[in-house]
Amino acid sequence: MLLREWIIDKLEQLVDFDRVLICDPLNLLPPAYTAIDHLAEEHGFTVIRASANLAFRDTYERLLQDPEVNRIMILDQTPYMRLQKQGVGDAPPLFYPDFLEKCPPEARLRLDLRQYLRDATGDGSWPQACNEPQYARLMISRLPAVLIAYNNMRSFSRKGFTDSDFDTIVTYAALGIPDLAFKRLGAEEYWRIGLMGHETLEDLKRLAPNVVDTFAAELKKAPIPFCWFADRDAETVVNGLYLAAILSQHTGQWPLLLGNVDPVYSPFKNIDAALLKEDVPRLVAIDIKQAELDLTNLEKELDSEQLELILIEHLQITAPDNFASLIEHECYSVLFRSLGLLMALDNMLSPQPDRKAQKRVQAALFQRKEIGLVDQRNDSTGKHLIETYKLMLELEPLNKQLLAVQKELSVKKADQLDWKYFYNIWIDKKLGRLEYLSSSLERIIYNPDLLPKKAGDLPDVFAEAVERIHQRAGKLGGEISFKLRVINSKFQEMIQLRYPQWVQE
Repeated sequence: MLLREWIIDKLEQLVDFDRVLICDPLNLLPPAYTAIDHLAEEHGFTVIRASANLAFRDTYERLLQDPEVNRIMILDQTPYMRLQKQGVGDAPPLFYPDFLEKCPPEARLRLDLRQYLRDATGDGSWPQACNEPQYARLMISRLPAVLIAYNNMRSFSRKGFTDSDFDTIVTYAALGIPDLAFKRLGAEEYWRIGLMGHETLEDLKRLAPNVVDTFAAELKKAPIPFCWFADRDAETVVNGLYLAAILSQHTGQWPLLLGNVDPVYSPFKNIDAALLKEDVPRLVAIDIKQAELDLTNLEKELDSEQLELILIEHLQITAPDNFASLIEHECYSVLFRSLGLLMALDNMLSPQPDRKAQKRVQAALFQRKEIGLVDQRNDSTGKHLIETYKLMLELEPLNKQLLAVQKELSVKKADQLDWKYFYNIWIDKKLGRLEYLSSSLERIIYNPDLLPKKAGDLPDVFAEAVERIHQRAGKLGGEISFKLRVINSKFQEMIQLRYPQWVQE
């Protein structure tokens, strides 16, 4: 039974009276406002909603003077706390003794959250605590979740309703995870609690600390790092777990490296390696958007010195085997993969690229069947680097052919050339694409997205790599343009020589 339906059912029992009073100190009425208006109109009531005396009295007196108003329904929404505190300087509750004279006790209704829950569940054992403001505030906006958590309890226990049971229902409903109440929790469930509920948990500690005591005690029994959600900053726990997962992909020394990156992450060395390998991919799949936000936050937090320690000093990704390994194994961080790709591109444009490492990079980028989170994340830098890499893969063999053609033409005379020869060069061998590819490469390498962070937020080696890429790409473009001019010059010589013959034919 919905709260709205329950309220209307109660009101329908009072429509035979000309004066009706509804007291709502817990603010249960808002979901039923529209239905109440329809009911009042149907039965000829004029409704007054009020919580302050001045506004109420003004409205009430005007209605008494209106000859067309015969039936009045008052919705008294004086807050519970104002009813309890009536000291000097406190605003008084609504005061309407003249209305009460004409409103018999049978026409008065005090809305009661506890009674609603009793009626909705058929269980008379709901505690009086339901009507205490600190609990009611948490429950009223989450009543469907409260009922889900309650049904979970009843599926395990047919009788009884302890204080601990009530605390569990309120806590799990408030955290937005009522389906987990009274169940044995695993890694996925603890992760949902940490990610989805940590902010609400802080509110619970402030509003109703007793409610979370049992929950926090249970959370502390969880495996590392989930137990830390009970008493540590949630952002640190999330960052530490993701950093451990990222580092463990690339080095067996990740436990030691964590503490060197930041002492706050030192406790994460005790995480079970199996959890990082087997559970984290499942945790990510629970909410990919949230995982992306959390990983982006971690990547922003890593500064130049920390990245220097991880990527340059420890993983040594400037070496071909190591940047290839990073690209092969990275499943989470677009920052790490982008910097690995930058090193791969720098190597590819070098005078002596490492062919074996480059083949590994190509296989990781274009032949891998399994898609990781890193492939699903929003990554403009990675896309630009991969696009540049693809251009180089197409451009490099064509440039070699262009050099061979240039050498061949250097020993040929114009009378040894014909139209078919150049058609074969431009069309069949696709050398006609070189000018387009060269200009595309020059355009894309000067895109500011070539670095995943500002240069000042990265180790110097990456800005230096970008500068080398600019220089080598510019030099390559110049060499291609020169070779094309040589070939075009030979083409013009051939045209000039054969044009008279073509005209005659």
